[in-house]
Amino acid sequence: MNKTGRFIAEAIAAIAILVLLFLLIIHYYPPLQEKFGFKRDPNAGRFVKFNHSQLVKEVTDLNATKAQEGFAQSIVVLNYHGTFPNETGSDYSISVERFKEHMYALKKAGYQTVTTKDLYLFLRGEEQLPKKSFVLTFDDGIKESYYNTEPILEALNYSAVIFVITGQSIDATKRYYLTKDDLLKMQATGHWDIESHSYDGHGWVQIDSNGTLGPFYSNKMWLPDKGRLETDE
Repeated sequence: MNKTGRFIAEAIAAIAILVLLFLLIIHYYPPLQEKFGFKRDPNAGRFVKFNHSQLVKEVTDLNATKAQEGFAQSIVVLNYHGTFPNETGSDYSISVERFKEHMYALKKAGYQTVTTKDLYLFLRGEEQLPKKSFVLTFDDGIKESYYNTEPILEALNYSAVIFVITGQSIDATKRYYLTKDDLLKMQATGHWDIESHSYDGHGWVQIDSNGTLGPFYSNKMWLPDKGRLETDE
């Protein structure tokens, strides 16, 4: 290879190394991602796009059983966590398609959702509810619980309850959770009941002087400054 060819090859190699270094810096330094337009959409791949007309047709084609006469003696409460585009989203979640199958099966069998207020009055003996009533709930308040289920619930005319970890939703950096704007949007639909799943007590806390950790809900916290556990009060 002559000098000119060698110079070109070395120049190309140097440029390739510089480009590689630039991409590595961009990857590991978020402020530059935004500046150079390389910032990834944090929600990419999280949500399923639905055809509303197709969903409505599918629900109509279910030929749902008519509501039974009489009143419920007990109420089933179904709890979900999140609904992901596939089954690998989380150990605590299911695929959107499987969730849809569950809801369609309930609708076809003649089941209808009721609210937490209905349930509360039912348990107090102050309200009777139709047979085949159930409460649909979601824990934690992650984005998938709303965006991947709302179109399905709307087509079915189903209501749902979501228990939100409010401290996570107020924190704008926690993109895994529904934001304040998301919650206001849910509230505006008229068929979401937003309830509390604690402010910031969903995780693990120190429960003894040795630093042992335990779930917040089922343990008293160890208070290092006082050298004891919380009291009942």
